[in-house]
Amino acid sequence: VLATTPIESSSGLLNYDCTAMPVIVFASDHRAATIDRIVAEAERFNALNRQEFAASHPDFDPAACDQRSALRRDMGQAQADQRKLLDALIADGLAEAAAREHPQMRALGERIDALRNAWTGLPQACPVNFALATGNLGVMAATNAVVEAAEWPALAWVYAVVFALLLLSYRSLRAWLVIGIPLFLVSVFANALMAQLGIGLKVATLPVVTLAVGIGVDYGIYIYDVLRNKHAAQGGSLRQAYLDTLHETGKAVIFTGLVLAGSVATWLASELQFQRDMGLLLIFMFSANMLGAVLLCPALYRLLHWREPR
Repeated sequence: VLATTPIESSSGLLNYDCTAMPVIVFASDHRAATIDRIVAEAERFNALNRQEFAASHPDFDPAACDQRSALRRDMGQAQADQRKLLDALIADGLAEAAAREHPQMRALGERIDALRNAWTGLPQACPVNFALATGNLGVMAATNAVVEAAEWPALAWVYAVVFALLLLSYRSLRAWLVIGIPLFLVSVFANALMAQLGIGLKVATLPVVTLAVGIGVDYGIYIYDVLRNKHAAQGGSLRQAYLDTLHETGKAVIFTGLVLAGSVATWLASELQFQRDMGLLLIFMFSANMLGAVLLCPALYRLLHWREPR
């Protein structure tokens, strides 16, 4: 087609000097599992293509080709920076000829020339490089990768802060175990629920997962603090202390948990799949945190005070 009818570079089907052309993929949905599968298949295809090329080209140098691809990316980024700087200088009132002679423009031009010379000096025997990725799917894939890498560090920092503040407040490892174990279990079960329902971990769901820790630690502190005070004041009658705790602060925790879960339950009627998924996830987290505080925290308290009178 290109030999008979010119294709404008503005169409997006190729770049100006015909060194790149997109392969467009249309996905049935944009769930994390679907995106991960597409990325894995693209990378597998790229690896197989590289192996076939290496088999037919004895002079193939993988390290040089990787360096060549890196130089191409750096050169493209420098060219984009140059265009952006030129537009900014012209917008500030400089004539185009004067803008092109600006020191920053000349420095970028020298960098581009250096990268081009280094790129052309490397071996030419390289396979076609399938680079990931443009469009919404590519942005989502990159975002999901960053979010996945940030998930456990984010949770670790949250738990570290909670751990430090609980130790500072109560001077007791028991307090952290009683309050912290239900929090950890809710985080694990939340991830399991997301996997079961096909809810991907993304920018919007990561704060929801960490939100469960913030909600749950409040409930746990309310129950633990009152239970500990009642237990100490009543000479070891843990059963009566627990009943008094339920009457005093347990009602508030249960009511708050039910109100929060009930309010987000209205999201289930939304026409947006994302909002329905978030509603289901939040219902589980609010309910699980409430039950963990009311039922599991006292049980753990009893387990960790096993040497004391019943």
